[in-house]
Amino acid sequence: MEQIEDDINPAQQIAEVIQRIWSDGLTTATGGNITVRDKNGLIWSTPASVDKASLTADDIVCVSRKSKSGHKPTSELPFHQAIYSKRKDINAVIHAHPAGLTAFSMLKTAPETDIISEIKRICGKPAVALYQISGSNELAESISEEFRKGHNCVIMENHAAVVGGSSLPEALLRLETFELCAGIIANASKIGNINKLTLDQLTASENKVVIDSFPQQEYSSVEAKLRESICSYTRRCYNQGLMTGSMGAVSSRLGKNSILVTPSRGDKRDIKPEDIVKIKDGKAESGKNPDPSIKLHLSIYRKHPDIKSVMLSKPTYTMAFGITGNRLDTRTTPESFVLVGDVPLIPFLTAEAKISRVTNGLSSGTHCMIVENDDVVVTGQSLLQTYERLEVIESTAKSLIQSKNLGIASPISEKDLMNLKLKFLMV
Repeated sequence: MEQIEDDINPAQQIAEVIQRIWSDGLTTATGGNITVRDKNGLIWSTPASVDKASLTADDIVCVSRKSKSGHKPTSELPFHQAIYSKRKDINAVIHAHPAGLTAFSMLKTAPETDIISEIKRICGKPAVALYQISGSNELAESISEEFRKGHNCVIMENHAAVVGGSSLPEALLRLETFELCAGIIANASKIGNINKLTLDQLTASENKVVIDSFPQQEYSSVEAKLRESICSYTRRCYNQGLMTGSMGAVSSRLGKNSILVTPSRGDKRDIKPEDIVKIKDGKAESGKNPDPSIKLHLSIYRKHPDIKSVMLSKPTYTMAFGITGNRLDTRTTPESFVLVGDVPLIPFLTAEAKISRVTNGLSSGTHCMIVENDDVVVTGQSLLQTYERLEVIESTAKSLIQSKNLGIASPISEKDLMNLKLKFLMV
């Protein structure tokens, strides 16, 4: 699927997004629905009771016109229309059934978004709409009233969730981020108390980047290959649930004074080589904006010549440790102990303080760090090694959390850890 753009045909855009939502497990085959209000005020809708995996642009219904396909618009159209009537700034609405948010709907509550500043920025403060019969005017009023109050993410009691945006890409971004938030909290609740950020901390974490530029140049064959590799690993991160379409960063060292990094905007699921931003002598190629974490990447590369790649991410299991302040013990399997090593948990910091703490904390024995209520920072001597470490950290975190329902996880004995060191880590 091509990267979703704001200005393409609404029918094509909706068909692409609903298939993506289904393939990513955020809704069921005939559950969920999408509408878009176009520039002329016309509302386009997914059809009722049609398999989301097979939808094409021809199946999408323009509400004010007779459908060529014979499909009817979604039965939930009333609440979509009610939202549009009360919010002139919203032009796209997504209703879906992701497992995490649906779990919160069963509890008649919404996940707190102030666990991570980026989640708070994207989703805002969510609300809960009282239960009403699907497709009813009462449900339309219940949901649209929460949107009228300014909420963009709403939990529907005993049902699922609905999000809105100025465009369909923005609404999709909110849905993915809202579900990520729900997943992190659900996992964290199994291992400890959840720590939220204060208003001052949310403000302090803002990382606005101003960087000089240099004229774009043709890529060398080496650079072209590295750009494609970064895209490949970024897409793998998305497909493995290690990053969302909007959150996470990947970079690699290109030369002594140059690196390549993912951009600040764009969809990681469909990132292309030309989207990657080159940083040379501290300047970015003109017309492109690097990920806001670029200063951290540059600081790490300057201090650690052996590091060739850096990834920042907020995966659901690892960040459960990050929002509870619990240590992630990698001494539980040979793979995590040997490949990842110790993973320090450092306190939440301002953007500048984080750069210093993380950069200085990395060493030959410390390749990864979890920053409380922020992200996990992973480094390596290649993109593959960095990616593998990120995969293993998340897999280890998942196993540790799942073990909570089975008993008490035991680390490898000190004697066996020493043998692992002697065999795999001693040079």
